[in-house]
Amino acid sequence: MLELVLRTLADTVPLATLSRGYGRKTTSIHEVGSNDDAERSGDEPVQVRTNFPAVRVFVGADRVRAIEQVQREVPDVKVVVLDDALQHRRLNAGLNILLTTAPRGKEDSFIPFSAAEGSCAQKLLRCLVGLAGVALLYFGLKQLFPDTGDSAPLFRFIRYGLVGFWTTYAAPRLFCKLTLCGSR
Repeated sequence: MLELVLRTLADTVPLATLSRGYGRKTTSIHEVGSNDDAERSGDEPVQVRTNFPAVRVFVGADRVRAIEQVQREVPDVKVVVLDDALQHRRLNAGLNILLTTAPRGKEDSFIPFSAAEGSCAQKLLRCLVGLAGVALLYFGLKQLFPDTGDSAPLFRFIRYGLVGFWTTYAAPRLFCKLTLCGSR
């Protein structure tokens, strides 16, 4: 899914990506070079470096320090894509996107339809309604619960929790009620 995001953003802004570098033998924060192997940088970062030569690929377990290093080494980079950023609460990202796979073919599955189902109009309406809900929850709740003071982490947790509930549970069911969930 990281490669899907990179492919989508590749021609828009200078990009970098940051990974822990699972399976690597080193512990340093460093940019993945064209001659690096999985032992030095991890298998996925090496694959991303090979598939996306224009993207600056970094590895580092401490995401906050690693992003600071990316900013120092590559000041023109506007977007740093992380494959696991939601588990790093110390990061104060400008935008978080959660990508997940949906089960297909089960009436009682958690998400009641596949994103590929339905006409182009249904898909567009789902996208617009879904994004409107996310924006309303995220920005509306941000106005009610500002990101300042000692309570900021709690309010951020509540905001992200409600956005997660909307995207994984409430919105798909609303889509079906509005007959936007495809052929079922």
